[in-house]
Amino acid sequence: MMLAWRKGASLSSLPCKRGGLASPRVASGPKTKRNGKDAPSRMAPQNTVVAMASSSSSEEEEEGGWCDAFTERTDVYLPRGASSSPRPLENVRTAIKDIFDMEGYVTGYGHPKWRETHAPAREHAESVRLLLSAGARVVGRTHMDELAWSLFGVNAHYGTPRNPRSAGAIPGGSSSGSASAVASGEADLGIGTDTGGSVRVPASFCGLHGIRPTQGRVSLAGARSLAPSFDTLGWFARDAALMKRAGQVLLPSASARPTRFARLLVAADAFQLADQSVQEQIYAVVSESKAEILALFTAEGDKGESGGNGFEEVSLDLYGSNFDAWFDTFRVLQSNEVWHTLGPWVSEHAPDFGPGVKERFAFARDLCASCPAYAGAEMPAGPTDAVSEASRTREAIRSHLVGVLGLDGVALVPTTPAAAPSLALASGGGEEVDSLRGRLLRLTAIAGLSGLPQVNLPIAPKAEAPPVGLGLIGPPGSDEALLDLSEKLAEIV
Repeated sequence: MMLAWRKGASLSSLPCKRGGLASPRVASGPKTKRNGKDAPSRMAPQNTVVAMASSSSSEEEEEGGWCDAFTERTDVYLPRGASSSPRPLENVRTAIKDIFDMEGYVTGYGHPKWRETHAPAREHAESVRLLLSAGARVVGRTHMDELAWSLFGVNAHYGTPRNPRSAGAIPGGSSSGSASAVASGEADLGIGTDTGGSVRVPASFCGLHGIRPTQGRVSLAGARSLAPSFDTLGWFARDAALMKRAGQVLLPSASARPTRFARLLVAADAFQLADQSVQEQIYAVVSESKAEILALFTAEGDKGESGGNGFEEVSLDLYGSNFDAWFDTFRVLQSNEVWHTLGPWVSEHAPDFGPGVKERFAFARDLCASCPAYAGAEMPAGPTDAVSEASRTREAIRSHLVGVLGLDGVALVPTTPAAAPSLALASGGGEEVDSLRGRLLRLTAIAGLSGLPQVNLPIAPKAEAPPVGLGLIGPPGSDEALLDLSEKLAEIV
């Protein structure tokens, strides 16, 4: 199969080798703003300094459906001892998605009803504790989509954080606020979660580095869950070096798999899901730096499994279905897990959901044929036939991708099929939005269903073009190697 990245150009011109692989007390004192309203600051966690600052959001910013990136602005840090050496994230301004617990704060989970029905956290999430211990300075908690179930960053209750890299466009979600804060320069490091693309999509839309780690490698203790077998913690930064330093803090070294990439695999069928303009931007950058890129994948006397012949073109979809089977599998499995995770709370509190999120919860409820329709009954004991079939498909997909990558392969995919759409378009719905979301989920399901790590490498736009992202997918446990490769590629492209 030939993949035309632009008229008159294909991967074979790079060149490509064909691949036929089948509640604490409320403290008095300074106040902060929560969604534009004054709220009392919370007690400082033990041995942690907290200085509260007001939100910078203004009425003008919040007009037209926009909102500030932060739900609450803070200054939380763990002082370094006088005799201790500098820590890896010393004074790195960090934005935390409002899905992670922080002692003394209510985790809002992107919905006012959730905030209303939950008490302040009694301790930090494990990831927050690690970041503070490494010297990070938490400058705020950030907006997100309702219960993390959207990829656009449009929240019907709070508004949409701006995309600083593309005026009038959405930032992507569900980790919208963290991406917006980093892209605007208000934070250096943004912490989010990625279930169906909620770090990768905002990273691509906002022109940031981002990572979805290997499934299960980073602790989610103290974070709200959407679909447990897909949920991951991820992070954003404007530069690849900081991404790597954050990985040294958040990725347990015991679960790392030493990896030296030797094969560069271009997923031809994945690129066919992308707009022509996205293909052209990525093609232009890769072709201009072809020699330098290939040099990273070869070593003296070691040409890897591909024989050092350059780019290897492969098809990832073992079903030849334009990733339709992947989309259906992900949708069934995620929806089943979402209802089992959040269905009891939804049934009890009947929260109002915005467009899209409402329909997804209705689908999840109906998928579980024995599940209660907002009635508060017990969840069914066993999976439905559809879920069982989807589980088998997921295992086949994972086995196939692990085989394609081997121990030394890295797959190139477009992170998103298009640049960020406008807020007006994303909010309006319709066939164009449904098509974009469908193509997004087909691309993000590649790493999502397989549990493989993926990083986003921002592609510098030409002229006034909005940013797009190049995704790099590696074998299980190759997260550190991907971050290292991303840092090297960033210097080239």
